[in-house]
Amino acid sequence: MNFETDDLVKFITNLVKESVRGVFKEELPEMENRLIKKGRTLTREESAVKLGVSPNTISRFINDGRLTNVGIGRKILINESELDGFTKFKNVKSWEYLSM
Repeated sequence: MNFETDDLVKFITNLVKESVRGVFKEELPEMENRLIKKGRTLTREESAVKLGVSPNTISRFINDGRLTNVGIGRKILINESELDGFTKFKNVKSWEYLSM
């Protein structure tokens, strides 16, 4: 490497470092907020038990947009407060929706 190449490598390295820092400054607080929302955070299995459904149903609800996954990466976590809306209708019979 010559002098100009060393300078270029240092410049690119610093640019990448600053870019990564910027992303973390912007994204990390959002990730933390998603995990710290009020109420307890439940795993997919805990959510399934609370709703009386299978863990696969919880995954389907997430894919359909009916529940929000607040986990990071492949970890599925659901805010317990979000499940409260589902439990309100748990004991309602399907025919009751027709009469509303």
